[in-house]
Amino acid sequence: MPAFEWTHRAIRRTYFGGRARGGFIVALGVATVLSVAILIAFPEPGQPAEVNLNEIDRAIDDGHVASARIDDVARTVVIERHSGLRQRAAYPTTLGAELSRRLIDVGAEVTVEPTPQTSILVRLGVSFLPLMLIVAILLLYLRHMRSGAAAFSRGREAEIPTTRFADVGGIDEVVAELAEARDYLNHPERFAASGARAPRGFLLTGPPGTGKTLLARAVAGEAGVPFFAISGSDFVETFAGVGAARVRRLFELARRRDRAIVFIDEIDAVGRSRNARGGSDTDERERTLNQLLVEMDGFTPSNVIVLAATNRVDLLDPALLRPGRFDRTIPVPPPDRRGRTRILEIVSDRHKLADDIDFVDLGRRTAGMTGADLAVLVNEAALVATRAGHQVVTGRDLDAALATTVLGRERPSVVVSDRDRRIVAWHEAGHAVCALLLPDTDDPVQVTIVPRGGTGGTTWLTASDDQLVSQAQARAGLIVAMGGRSGEELLLQGDFTSGASLDYASARTLATHMVTRFAMGRKGVAHVGYEAAEGLPSDVEQAINGLLEDSLVAARALVHRASDLLEAIAAELLVDETVTLSRLHELVARHQGDGTEPADDGDEGRRAGLMILRSEP
Repeated sequence: MPAFEWTHRAIRRTYFGGRARGGFIVALGVATVLSVAILIAFPEPGQPAEVNLNEIDRAIDDGHVASARIDDVARTVVIERHSGLRQRAAYPTTLGAELSRRLIDVGAEVTVEPTPQTSILVRLGVSFLPLMLIVAILLLYLRHMRSGAAAFSRGREAEIPTTRFADVGGIDEVVAELAEARDYLNHPERFAASGARAPRGFLLTGPPGTGKTLLARAVAGEAGVPFFAISGSDFVETFAGVGAARVRRLFELARRRDRAIVFIDEIDAVGRSRNARGGSDTDERERTLNQLLVEMDGFTPSNVIVLAATNRVDLLDPALLRPGRFDRTIPVPPPDRRGRTRILEIVSDRHKLADDIDFVDLGRRTAGMTGADLAVLVNEAALVATRAGHQVVTGRDLDAALATTVLGRERPSVVVSDRDRRIVAWHEAGHAVCALLLPDTDDPVQVTIVPRGGTGGTTWLTASDDQLVSQAQARAGLIVAMGGRSGEELLLQGDFTSGASLDYASARTLATHMVTRFAMGRKGVAHVGYEAAEGLPSDVEQAINGLLEDSLVAARALVHRASDLLEAIAAELLVDETVTLSRLHELVARHQGDGTEPADDGDEGRRAGLMILRSEP
């Protein structure tokens, strides 16, 4: 049995092992060919030289043969001359007896190889050996197919997770809806008493990292039932029938546990909409999907609930979404500010934190991040603390980790000339001034001229949880984008550099959306529906360019009226390289009175900016 298993594994590695095994097979073949070539080119010492039969015949006639060995089965003769030279030649079948007689006549010592007597069983075995090898390979192939589900289940034995709903934060509505699955698994008799049937399947949809897998584990943990987790791609194989067999095996294992949860991650890999395209891959995928539909139809009564996750619900087959299979489709959105605060508290439990960390403020500054992003952020902060030799994670460590996560890592090795450094400082100060003075923009978290990622400097604005953007907010965003070039123009006396290229790209994208999607152009809804990929009409292009030009004019007005503030921010950047929001507020207060009643210049700058901001292109 061990020998058979070794042979089985060797054949599977050879035929199903992937690129690494394929490279090994090629190398083995090349080595074999080289070995044969070397043996042919350099025969083993002491072997007789190959000659033709005429050479042997002349040696016999001349009486030079001392001894000979005749193999009548192989029809070869090997002679040894009196000089010690050994030679070999092949002879026809009819010349064996005559050759023996001539050698005896000249007095040579003749030895004849006996004809081997092979049994009928051995001859049959040798004859059928190639066929037996082919049959063995086919049997192993069939065994691989039929046992695919069993092999697939190994390593994925059911577990009862320790995750609970308390470990999930920021998505309370989703947790409340999934609690029904927990209640059914804990008390199915309550549902049976009223004739109710719990949903057979829950489909969790949403962007990556929002906690869909964590939610599925929490349901199983709360119910205390086995949890079978599998990815949709694990069902799809090139071997016909393997995917369907794995689906049957998975549900068979789950039903044996009486109560269980089957979780299929990335179900779109196996549940894509069926189409008319042919091909073995498509046919196998459809067979697997059909088997999944049959298993979820509930032909076999059981207390198994199916949870699935995908971020491409639009790709799923309609039959998979009908009632009786996935009865509930539950969106799992990114968390809001309170949800992010709760997630940060949960993921920080395993770390030692300093007392100066404000999770509420950190939750406000991490708008748009998912639960997975926040977990990475806290872990990055722990790494920063470790590199700095801190015993606990401080607020400064979290700030550094947040900057790394959002902006990219610092590039201290980049050499920046004094001229470029000064231009970048005024450029970023221009962004900051516009963000600080316009009421419809978010405050800058920090402004830096430290090269990070692919940029030489960054003005990092706080993100907003607002999903609806007003016209005033959109136009304020355009003005902030143009503030960098306005700051350069103020420093270079009307000239500017190529440093605003990324600003132009982002501003044009926003302006295009404002005109073609949000009806925020001069003609309103008349320009809605155009796509940039199809080419925009000239009047739409004019509306977009008008928004950009007006935003540049508004940015120049703000920067000129607040030139003292801009110069102060740029000076701080040239000294400290990074200016935080609290320091920016101090500079604003210093240049606008005591901070409660802005000075006239600042108020005029704000009104001028808003006036242009709200004008029509």
